[in-house]
Amino acid sequence: MWDSDPRHTSTVEKLEALLRRRFSGSRQSDKHQMELRLHQRRSGESLSGLHQDIRRLIVLAHPNFPSEPRDVMACDYFIDALDDPDMALKVRERAPKSLITSKNGYF
Repeated sequence: MWDSDPRHTSTVEKLEALLRRRFSGSRQSDKHQMELRLHQRRSGESLSGLHQDIRRLIVLAHPNFPSEPRDVMACDYFIDALDDPDMALKVRERAPKSLITSKNGYF
């Protein structure tokens, strides 16, 4: 708040409005969308860990999307985040529709 104009923080109402603009869900959603776009599998990260990260980020990035289209998007983000072109190609060849796990594993 040190960088805010004192006129914008002179009352509780103005301060609350400033904080809501700065930390509201819409800004957080934008932040999570960017994290989702840029997310790459870290060295040593398990597929399960990557799966959990992508599922968490997709819900935070798109909280108002219906679950079915969100699952399709999550699948694409997961494949993009694999950071292994050969594996990504093999997964895409299987044409997964979501990240929901089956009894046989992923997809």
